Amino acid sequence: MSTKHYRGWIHDSLQYFRRLDSHRCAASVAAVAAAWMAMLSTRYTALALADVRGGVGAGFDDGSWITTAYPTGEVIGIVAGCWLAAAISLKRILIGAATVFTISSLLPLLTPHWTTVVAVRLIQGLAGGALLPMAIVGLLRSLPPAYRALAIALYTSASTLAPQLAGALTGWLLNTGDWQLLFWANIPLGLMAICAAAYGFPREALRLRPLLGIDRFRLLLLVSSLALLSCAFDQGNRLDWLNSGLIRGLLFAGGAALCAYLIYLVRLRKNYLLGAGLILRRNVTLGALGVVPFGIAGLGCAYVIPEYLVQAHLYRPDNIAPTLWDAAWPQILAYGVGIISLSKRWIPPRTLLAAGFVFVAAGLIRDSLGLYGVWIEPDLRLGQILQGFGLPLILLPLLFLFVSDLVPLEGLQAALLFNVLRSLGGTVGLATIETLDRFREQIRSNVLVEHIVIGAQTTVQHLDLLTSIVSGRSIGDAQATARATTLLSEAVLNQAQILGHADTLAALGATMLIAALFAFSMAPAGSGHPVERQSIPNK
Repeated sequence: MSTKHYRGWIHDSLQYFRRLDSHRCAASVAAVAAAWMAMLSTRYTALALADVRGGVGAGFDDGSWITTAYPTGEVIGIVAGCWLAAAISLKRILIGAATVFTISSLLPLLTPHWTTVVAVRLIQGLAGGALLPMAIVGLLRSLPPAYRALAIALYTSASTLAPQLAGALTGWLLNTGDWQLLFWANIPLGLMAICAAAYGFPREALRLRPLLGIDRFRLLLLVSSLALLSCAFDQGNRLDWLNSGLIRGLLFAGGAALCAYLIYLVRLRKNYLLGAGLILRRNVTLGALGVVPFGIAGLGCAYVIPEYLVQAHLYRPDNIAPTLWDAAWPQILAYGVGIISLSKRWIPPRTLLAAGFVFVAAGLIRDSLGLYGVWIEPDLRLGQILQGFGLPLILLPLLFLFVSDLVPLEGLQAALLFNVLRSLGGTVGLATIETLDRFREQIRSNVLVEHIVIGAQTTVQHLDLLTSIVSGRSIGDAQATARATTLLSEAVLNQAQILGHADTLAALGATMLIAALFAFSMAPAGSGHPVERQSIPNK
């Protein structure tokens, strides 16, 4: 009977796509291309940051602003894009943002300077932030309700699959040419999004009421608070958090502006940007908050493992690509399971969500228990496969539950809420993991150093062995001893980093197991849907 159900679903899908007109297909292609362009761009820069810094002559501190600029601009672009789309139309915003993103990718060729690259990343963050809400709303409008799971899967693939495939693309681009190719790689997807959107999305009339009716002061409060907090969290680990006056100022200003906006939101009834009634729905609030543990879940295979390979084995992006691929191909299977299960209602979304967290936790804990210095891609494969299979089973049912409690008129407001928390949650999650990684490395280093006793027989034997190894390339016994001591210190640091990564993976795994319990706190899909609602809440 199971095979019969599969065949029936596939037959119905083929019949639908035969009847699907070219405009809806083009609109779906535009939305997927826009989302993938934005997400791939962030990974290109993250994986090849050392090459970009070297290309523009920036040090570690200056180069860190290259990665900070994008999430800072992204949260602004999300709010501004959703606000403008309500008045100017989704089609115009998607085409405009994709055009800005594509043109800005050409600028590093003209002036390859540090300030130019930072400015380009800020501009791309603004444009990419506007693209992602347009992508999910555009897909849900283009595909019928019966194919809601498919529409959501096409959108979420940009957040789960694109970061893994970016490893192979980054390695190929750097081996093929210069670091500037990382920016040029955005152009094909950008042109595809522009052309497909121009053909596929219907023309909509201008509506000036959302533009003129919004309180600009509240809009300024929201975007400034999000940008300040995003900047603070992204730079917090580098500047040692509250020990830095800059971070304290950013956190205070951003927190105060956000509190002021939330007070306005609760007290005032009329709001074209984000209605308080929308936030009060259980699955909407929990679904938006649930994207934060998803962002943390993706950091195990996308950040911690690559960092381990870089520090322990000096891997380049092309060397990391096979490990990331192990987390990519299982997602195709997971998406198939998720789409069919949600469409045919075989497995409740909450069960899929909990299973996704458990799969990711299993992969993280497996790697944390066995990670040591000689592990390379084959040793990491099982953990990567488990995490890769679990990621789609988290985001797909989570967004399915979120969308099921909405009416079409609330699409832009809900997309704003979800994507703001996705962006800010990802920044906070990465900052938390970086800080935890650093703290655990320091603790492990202190423990290892305590076991190295100067004059002890074991220490002397290790130093004698290292001295004999480097003596042939040293001038005198004093230089050989100094070099042996340096090698011993580097070995301690390397081991502390590996153990720190293992501790971080274990902490992530425990967090995922706790998040699995969160899945069952959500209500069944559609239980909070306002059936009789005919207009946007609080409007």
